[in-house]
Amino acid sequence: MAALEISSFQMMPGGPMWQASCRGQTFASLANNSPFQSRHTGFTSAVGPAAATGANVIYADVLEIAPAASLTLDLKAIKDISGQTQGWARLKYLFAFLLEQDGDYAITEQSNRVTLGPAASNGHLLFLNAAADRYVLRPGQRLEIYDPSPLGVEVTTTARLIELSNADTVRVATISLVLAGGLS
Repeated sequence: MAALEISSFQMMPGGPMWQASCRGQTFASLANNSPFQSRHTGFTSAVGPAAATGANVIYADVLEIAPAASLTLDLKAIKDISGQTQGWARLKYLFAFLLEQDGDYAITEQSNRVTLGPAASNGHLLFLNAAADRYVLRPGQRLEIYDPSPLGVEVTTTARLIELSNADTVRVATISLVLAGGLS
């Protein structure tokens, strides 16, 4: 089984810059203001040894959420590209980008939006203040948050679930999601 090896991860003024490779193929963060329209395979990678204060694991995927549906991501049960479960201990970085539907921003205001926040049970606060708080993304909008503190935001068995909900009752929502954190 091939593992994705992270060769660098650093915060820059315009956002995180990272690069990784697997079997000769290189994956990297996008340049600032790059339109992200292409599909890609999601991946999670851990790099050892795990540093107690840094980001040593990255999750990245393009997710599709059915109309009027929700998707829950468990930070204690994310699998890496070899199928091994990675139980995160902390979250340091979150990037979410809701792709527009057919290039049409006119349908964005009321119908086509995704909310991102803690799940009702065992929810992870995602840099929010309260369990009822939510981020709302409309097509073309991006959300990027980085916690510069040594430990980031702790992930525990009772604070591990992220929920993404599609408010559109007709269209599928497509969201690019990148998370970085630590395993120990």
